[in-house]
Amino acid sequence: MNERKNQKHRKTRIRRYTCLSILLFVLCLTGITYSKMTVEATQKKAQGPYKYYTEVRVQRGDTLWGIANEYIDDRVYDSLDAYINEIREINSISYNRIYNGQQLIVPYYSDTLR
Repeated sequence: MNERKNQKHRKTRIRRYTCLSILLFVLCLTGITYSKMTVEATQKKAQGPYKYYTEVRVQRGDTLWGIANEYIDDRVYDSLDAYINEIREINSISYNRIYNGQQLIVPYYSDTLR
């Protein structure tokens, strides 16, 4: 009788340990999957475009709109006017006039970190 009781108790313990092992495995797998997704999301968010600045010398016939069209990144700016306003602000230009030989600092974007 005692032996039967011990066997039953042993089977119960084995089932309990098996269930706990499976639960622990599932929790670890879930944690690893969550960590991987979090890292991938963070890496995607951290990637470009990176903002840089370049110096442009105004040539005869250049306009602020023409220069802006050459350097604008549509992923960053909603409109050409917004980009032109930033160029004007950086260079302290109060009007839209630029002059031959004038040096302008122009922001541009790149997907590569330099």
